[in-house]
Amino acid sequence: MARRRGYPPLMRPLCLLVLLLGCPDPDTGKDTAGGDDTGGGVPSQDWCGVIEIFNDECVVCHSASGKAGDLDLETDPYAAIVGIASAAYAGETLVVAGDAEGSFLLAKMAGTQGANGEVMPTSGALDAALVDVVRTWIDAGATDVCDNPDTGGGDYHPAGWAEPGAHGMAAKFQEDDCLGCHGADLTGGDVGVSCDECHAEGWRTDCTYCHGGGDNGTGAPPEDIDDQSTALSFAPHTAHVEDTDLHDAFACLQCHRTPDEALSTGHFLVGDDSPGVAETDLGDGLASRAEWNGTGCSNNYCHGDGTGHNGSVDATDSVGGCNDCHDASGNGRHLSGRHEDHLEEGVSCTDCHGDTVSSATRIEDPSLHVDGEVQVTLPAGMTRAGNECTGACHGENHRGEDW
Repeated sequence: MARRRGYPPLMRPLCLLVLLLGCPDPDTGKDTAGGDDTGGGVPSQDWCGVIEIFNDECVVCHSASGKAGDLDLETDPYAAIVGIASAAYAGETLVVAGDAEGSFLLAKMAGTQGANGEVMPTSGALDAALVDVVRTWIDAGATDVCDNPDTGGGDYHPAGWAEPGAHGMAAKFQEDDCLGCHGADLTGGDVGVSCDECHAEGWRTDCTYCHGGGDNGTGAPPEDIDDQSTALSFAPHTAHVEDTDLHDAFACLQCHRTPDEALSTGHFLVGDDSPGVAETDLGDGLASRAEWNGTGCSNNYCHGDGTGHNGSVDATDSVGGCNDCHDASGNGRHLSGRHEDHLEEGVSCTDCHGDTVSSATRIEDPSLHVDGEVQVTLPAGMTRAGNECTGACHGENHRGEDW
């Protein structure tokens, strides 16, 4: 996946004003006036090497937003230079395939442009070795392919880059702009290397491909974004996404925005302005009003008493008994409606909620528990209209008694 260093869009106009004085290196912060910034080593003498030079030395000014001299070397650099006439100097062609000395791009980089403007970059002439990379590429035909695209990185990436542990982390933290070389859909782009060639079929829509699932098919326990599966940021993941005795498995959308596929906007690489962060968004879940503070939730339906968004829980809390949510201590004083009266008269939970519970401490049907609905099934002879009960129950006759 291609390294795209360079300046944020908001810095580029500033750099345009100080080019003659030199701009700071985007990785080190040091001034680069009068020298090159290759990051160590010489790029490969092919299109990948030329792109690397552009990204390190040229895109700071010739970006999609800056476009100095009406030249954009960021969006589609190949189409912008090969066989293209100079916008500023009549009779000059930026790159003449097979003829380096007749190419205006090389003349500007080598400082042989004569009266046709300044040497590029204006912060200082490129190292001769970098100029030779461009010269060799043009003389070889100026193609848009790389010599060794399938060698695990070849000359552009470090050795072993194809290993998941090498490039996966850089991609997830967006240390590299993979899309710049491998295409907006990662199917090959300028370098002709698609992620689909190595990744398992269906990886784009298989959440467990990146988020765990080695123990089971639910994706739990998911790895943290930094690939750590121990000391997880949110240890109770498994309890939420697996079927339990208390509730059916919850989908990821209960707490997170759920993308359609890996490259959905805002999820990964595309429009993701917070790389390395698993954003919490409970708005589409049962606990739509809940607030996550990094260690726990408040205003929570799921850990409330079942009557509203009134619960709170920390990620380290254990949840096991009914009273953890439905606090029936003190004969039901903390429960809604007439629960207190009924519990004092010996009415059991199963008398009114038999479809959900089989005893005061056992869930009969987890699919009906913590599902956003209050399931009421009254004993024979009892009816309920709205919030009123009619009929005989626990030794009393009810005539439209309000709950």
